[in-house]
Amino acid sequence: MTTAATIAAELLLDAGGFSKGMKEATKQAETFDKKMQDIGSRMQKFGATMSMAVTVPILAFGKASVDAALESEMAMTELETVIESTGGAAGVTADELAKMADELQGVTMFGDEAIMQGQAMLLTFTKIGEDVFPEATMAMLNMAQKYGSIEEASIQLGKALNNPIQGVSALRRVGVMLSDQQEQQIKDFMAVGDIASAQRVILQELETEFGGLAEAMGTTAAGQMAIFNNELDSLKEALGQAIIPTLVDFIKALTPIVQAIADAPPWVQKLIVVFLGLLALVGPLVGFAGTIVSMVGTLSSMGITLGGLSAAFASIGAVITGTLIPAIVALLPVLALIAAAVVLVYMVWKNWDQLKTTLSQLWFIIKWGFSQAIDAIKKSFASGMTSMQNR
Repeated sequence: MTTAATIAAELLLDAGGFSKGMKEATKQAETFDKKMQDIGSRMQKFGATMSMAVTVPILAFGKASVDAALESEMAMTELETVIESTGGAAGVTADELAKMADELQGVTMFGDEAIMQGQAMLLTFTKIGEDVFPEATMAMLNMAQKYGSIEEASIQLGKALNNPIQGVSALRRVGVMLSDQQEQQIKDFMAVGDIASAQRVILQELETEFGGLAEAMGTTAAGQMAIFNNELDSLKEALGQAIIPTLVDFIKALTPIVQAIADAPPWVQKLIVVFLGLLALVGPLVGFAGTIVSMVGTLSSMGITLGGLSAAFASIGAVITGTLIPAIVALLPVLALIAAAVVLVYMVWKNWDQLKTTLSQLWFIIKWGFSQAIDAIKKSFASGMTSMQNR
């Protein structure tokens, strides 16, 4: 016969076992919580980390390289155009000027494109010949270093050298003062048609006032930093020049596709929009899944304190991590394949005479894609169910 003492003893033993079980469950839930929090955090950060650390810098550098190459091409085209339009009055070639600009970039704070633009401006003043053009380029940079603008310096210097007599007055307005003797020399040289000698009088005075300024500034810390940046731009130009031909070929290949899509029926265009939208959702879906995983871990811990719900939350976590997320990842390629397949079928139909063999290849790709996706989904659900049964 069961006595009150026996019943009391059994209750105490059961309470002890229950307490021990609760402690063990709490420990397991805390472990599960940490795992879920870690997985969720990793999933949330993975996409952003890869994008910021790899994708964005590569794309930014690639764009900068292409931009630098395009800028260099435009500067070279400007030189060639001005030389052609002036009939080669200066007696210099675009390649010679580009080489000069590249050398000056290495000793001054000015980039080669800026120098070439200044040279192009000097070329428009057709009285500046090849004998004085290198000196004129250096004088332009010295003046630009003093006054802060290659464009302004090239115009002022070009006007002065193109008409030395009137140029004396123009230079005086910007603080360049020639002596009476120098002004007379200029008039004497111009009287006998020796414009080059008259120009050299002006250039000699500019050398006296500003000579070596641009190169001297290039030796300063700021100058060395500017030179480094300019050389880096040259590297970008070289890489951009390597990228541009491939980019042009890609654009040429892409143009017919763009035209075909523009001419496609509205239902095909809507399908493409949906496909692009799905691609855009991949990142947010992964981040959202990571947030859910983290929440499951947190709710699991809360379940213990609310009355032993850890098993339920653990099962939910198993389904999400073992079934839902892999299923989403598996379905996205399927949706992409379906959208691509429909568009390709339409293209084949429009160009059946040229693309007879494409249909069989397309069907093979579709079957392969579906079989791979279905296998992945089956494995995901099987893994999730096994995980639930083991708990």
